[in-house]
Amino acid sequence: MNMQPLEDDDLIIPEARNLSPVGSASFWQIGLRFLRDYLGKMNLKDQIIAGVLHLIHKERDNTTQTTREIITKLIHILLALKLYKGEFEERFLEESRKYYVDKQICETDNLATYLLNV
Repeated sequence: MNMQPLEDDDLIIPEARNLSPVGSASFWQIGLRFLRDYLGKMNLKDQIIAGVLHLIHKERDNTTQTTREIITKLIHILLALKLYKGEFEERFLEESRKYYVDKQICETDNLATYLLNV
């Protein structure tokens, strides 16, 4: 999945940008900060990340009707909440490695084939 980093402003409805005074945090930024803090206090970050990883695993196995579009939106939410780098990315890469080792894709004689599947 090639995800370009999103800035907080990329996710704001254009009309909402004009609602906050110049030089102050936007309602969007304040809301994201509040949600990030709340998720941390309630220890929900790990559960959310585990849920996204589970959906990715099911999608790889074609055992779900979850579309890549839904997973992509969830990844965008993780990016907006600043949970992708560090929190999600390391676990995603490790789970991907384990998945493909289990599927014995990494044992092919063609590294390019493996990299296409990761």
